[in-house]
Amino acid sequence: MGQLPETSKDSKFKSLPARVITALVLAGVALGSYLAGTITFALFLLALFSFLLFELCGLQTPAFSRSRKIAYVLLGCFFITGSMVFELANAYSIDLDKIRNNSQLFVFVLMFVIVSGVLLRYKIYMVACGTGIFLAVLGHSMAFLGSKPIFLMIVLLIIGTDAGGYFAGKLIGGPKMFPSISPNKTWSGTIGGWALSIIILIGFMYFWRDKLPTTYLVFYALAISVFSQLGDLSISAIKRKVGVKDSSNLLPGHGGFLDRFDGFIGAGVLIFFLTIMNFQPNIFDF
Repeated sequence: MGQLPETSKDSKFKSLPARVITALVLAGVALGSYLAGTITFALFLLALFSFLLFELCGLQTPAFSRSRKIAYVLLGCFFITGSMVFELANAYSIDLDKIRNNSQLFVFVLMFVIVSGVLLRYKIYMVACGTGIFLAVLGHSMAFLGSKPIFLMIVLLIIGTDAGGYFAGKLIGGPKMFPSISPNKTWSGTIGGWALSIIILIGFMYFWRDKLPTTYLVFYALAISVFSQLGDLSISAIKRKVGVKDSSNLLPGHGGFLDRFDGFIGAGVLIFFLTIMNFQPNIFDF
């Protein structure tokens, strides 16, 4: 009589070594660009933006031709570069505490949305994802320019949300969150992501306890965590709609860049709107 294969905790973490190695390499590249200065970090964001758009094209059905993919990536890079240059000039020319006129910035955003609509064949969910990627990269560049310590906290909150969700979901399991969208997401993983983000926040609050109100930072951290998870679910929904598990196989243990940076996209969109509404915390004397 045949035996059913045993499901051990070890098998749940089968992809963990590759996942950790890939994450460490990405973290090293990102940290190096972060420490190297504004221009280097902007180039890192531009490269990441290119990979994300290229993979989004790969999810398009019917499939893009290579020339169409290249055209979309190049046009996207043109508009995001223009937006980042505008934001860089804006950051160094006026006081960030003042209300800023972002009309020129929204021209770049609108032009990108129009180009996305044409090249992505007016599929709303694809255009929305492309626009989300654009706003997310722009939002993270704004956060970097506004306050490097705050930006570092944002990145760690996103990583913490993902790591907390991964380990809590694997170890605890339990009821699924949205099985029709992402069959592996559980409520325990969601809560685990929130919990780890709060723990990370506590570490930062040790240094900032006299500079920003505790209640504000707690809600800020939870908002980043929630939108990070929403980004994860949104990319999962698109992959489910087109019938693929991973956006690509470029990153061992993770899949593709869209799989790895889905939380980065969700949180980045929130940061973009918080920044233009002057709700983004800034700590210039840290």
